[in-house]
Amino acid sequence: FFFLFTKFKHLLNSPLCEILNLKNRHLINSIKTLHNTTVS
Repeated sequence: FFFLFTKFKHLLNSPLCEILNLKNRHLINSIKTLHNTTVS
């Protein structure tokens, strides 16, 4: 389990994953903004 966790952590630290995270964050923010404009 610990080995898997370390491997996972390593994946999380990889640049590709960071880029994906940034894209996801941007997407989430876009959805939130869209939702907010729809609600108001």
